[in-house]
Amino acid sequence: MRRWRGGALPVFGLLGLVLVSLHLMSSAVQNTEELSRLFVPLLIASMLGLFTLLILIGINVGRLLLNYRRKVAGSRLTLRMVVVFVVLSLAPVTVVYYYSQQFLLQGIESWFDVKIDQAMEDALGLSSASLDLHKRERLKYTQVILSELSGSSVAGLSLSLGDMREKFGASELSLFDGKGAVVAMSNVEPTILVPSHPDASILRQVREGSNFVGLDPHGEGAQLEVRVVVRDHERGLYLQALYPTSTSIANLTETVQGAYNSYKELAYLRDSLKNTFTLALALVLLFSLLSAIWAAFFSARRLVAPITDIAEGTRAVAAGDYDKQLPLPNVRDELGFLAASFNDMTRRIAQARDDASASQRLVEAQRAYLETVLGRLSSGVMAFDAAGRIQTANQAAHDILKVELDRYLGLHLDELANESAQLKQFVDAIREPILAEMREWREEVKLFWGQGRQILLCRGAQLAQPNDESVGYALVFDDITTLIKAQRDAAWGEVARRLAHEIKNPLTPIQLSAERLRHKYLN
Repeated sequence: MRRWRGGALPVFGLLGLVLVSLHLMSSAVQNTEELSRLFVPLLIASMLGLFTLLILIGINVGRLLLNYRRKVAGSRLTLRMVVVFVVLSLAPVTVVYYYSQQFLLQGIESWFDVKIDQAMEDALGLSSASLDLHKRERLKYTQVILSELSGSSVAGLSLSLGDMREKFGASELSLFDGKGAVVAMSNVEPTILVPSHPDASILRQVREGSNFVGLDPHGEGAQLEVRVVVRDHERGLYLQALYPTSTSIANLTETVQGAYNSYKELAYLRDSLKNTFTLALALVLLFSLLSAIWAAFFSARRLVAPITDIAEGTRAVAAGDYDKQLPLPNVRDELGFLAASFNDMTRRIAQARDDASASQRLVEAQRAYLETVLGRLSSGVMAFDAAGRIQTANQAAHDILKVELDRYLGLHLDELANESAQLKQFVDAIREPILAEMREWREEVKLFWGQGRQILLCRGAQLAQPNDESVGYALVFDDITTLIKAQRDAAWGEVARRLAHEIKNPLTPIQLSAERLRHKYLN
């Protein structure tokens, strides 16, 4: 889990940087002033981030395919989940991209509709007409002022200018001679002693017979004022009048002019805007797809990791590693419960293995002890299962029956009977009590070999479980041929001894005859 977090944090940081870059690029696209300055660097940064993300995804794909070819545990499930996640994310993102592009292009086209273009032209014309009307009115005011000043003396011009300024709402009235020297002036601000002097080009235009009417910025707030200059032909003087404009008119004029300029700028960048927005949208689509693919790899591996651990643990258990323990995930879900159950199972299996090993060692020790004891016995010992197959036989049984019984272990008694006629006699003798399922039996078996007769004393017992179900037989037999011969020899020796004694004592039969006669006559 720590490894996943350590590898995921840099990628999450990369995704965040690319997302911020795309957002700033979108803001730069919407602001034409920043477009030329920020768009290209942001585009390069976004492309580098997406290329890095593409390399990471390529590395993940290569590792996944390599693990799939090597049949690594969990690789097939991971591949299947990644494909499902990518398909599920690809369909909605593609649909959103298609319709977003259509809406975007249609929206840009709607900006430059013929009606909107005409409306902008009309708005600009209306603004210009309003200003022209305002300027013509101020020209008429100035001409009226000039006509009223024609009857004033030169000495009274200053007073007359003040009255006219207040009457017609001018901010400044001033008279200049043909050389541009100030003859008289009146300003709304008493502290202003020097009038706003018109340019030489304005005076030249008026001198040539054309009145001048124009707009000039005034003040720190960039307010507009109407400058009117007319000529008094009788005196050779020039009358300049400055009229303040309405704030609302100035703002509306500035707004209309700015909107018109922006519209013309957008119209000039029409195709560039389409391409730029399409590129930005394509980058967002690519970012979404690559993010979804990487998230699919990340999520699939995190989901499959516990299953992979369980699969590897299962393989280890199948290979005999019962001490295998799985790392438990931090999230206590069904997969975590499954991993915990697997660990508990392996602990129990390991305990059972240890117990079985201990029991097996005990059984082996007991078997070795039993084999040692049986090997030292002079009696032949054989064991059969319930079906009559030979399970074990000691060395004495080999010697008594004169056959290598190891070759017949696991085989039926009938196979042993086919070895020789003597062994067939032996098998026939013990088969009957075994088939009759007698619990205990005892029988002498006589075998006739080429070198003589062999007498075996056989004792059999049934091997049964606690529920009295038979699981086989145990057979113990001894070669009593020598014993019987010795007993017989001893009996004949006793007979011979007595005969010798009788021969050596001849009075004995006479005495016996006398005793019989006496007994006969007495009766």
